[in-house]
Amino acid sequence: MNTLTWLIRREIWEHRAIWMVPAAILVLLLAASVTGHIALGPLNLMEFEAGQRQLEGIPAEERGLAVAVVMAVIIGFFLAVMSFVGTFYALDALYADRRDRSVLFWKSMPVSDLETVLSKLLTAAVVIPLVGLLAGFLGFLVIATGVSVKLGLAGGSASLFWMPGTMLQVLATMTGLVFTYMLWLLPVIAWLMLASAWAPRAPFLWASLPVFAAGTLENLAFGSERVFELAGYRLMGAPERLFTGPGGDWRTLAEGEIFTRVFGLLASPDMWLGWVAAAGLIAATIWVRRYREESI
Repeated sequence: MNTLTWLIRREIWEHRAIWMVPAAILVLLLAASVTGHIALGPLNLMEFEAGQRQLEGIPAEERGLAVAVVMAVIIGFFLAVMSFVGTFYALDALYADRRDRSVLFWKSMPVSDLETVLSKLLTAAVVIPLVGLLAGFLGFLVIATGVSVKLGLAGGSASLFWMPGTMLQVLATMTGLVFTYMLWLLPVIAWLMLASAWAPRAPFLWASLPVFAAGTLENLAFGSERVFELAGYRLMGAPERLFTGPGGDWRTLAEGEIFTRVFGLLASPDMWLGWVAAAGLIAATIWVRRYREESI
């Protein structure tokens, strides 16, 4: 476990985009909260002036909803950005070792291929989403602090925006949803890592072209699009199953239904079959790294 921890720390150090990208966005948010204008739904806190709607009169439930929506949007933005970081990381994780020939050094160390591949899988599936969640929460705190300062200077109550119960509830909910989605995406991450371990050049093409070629051949031969449908379902099936309510609108979901859907998704055959596929792809990745030529 100690070896795996150090390998993950190595991944974070070598792939600096994992922490530099959210750090850069946080700096921009800090500048916006100090100098800019930020409208938070029904609470236009940056324009608190005499004669406007008195924030003290807004019901706590309405304020709580506004805080929850703003926090979810900010965290969601960071997670969207980190999804791109994670995709490129998975494609480059094993390819970069061969590109700079550092694989020769690591193979001379008492570190197994299993530990190396698992450290990269955990970085892509756990560390990067976790960084996105924490950075999004910090981004919300930055904006909330800036808004509170401006609100206090304008003569309002600076504490109106701080609702710890709502904030913790949103953070816990977002964390559960994100890692449920990452469990759903495990075969996709494993496929990208396999392409990274195998590709002689351009791992993105090696990851995407087989899927595109298989889907095109299927369409030409049988007139169907099952390959493309399966790929799309593996990418977006979890959000659709979690958030699509009656009439296709997430707002029609009953209160608390999202948690029932999470447990249902975790217990579904599609989730378990995805884990089986991911295990096979990870085993193939370990084999390729062990016997692949060290250079590209």
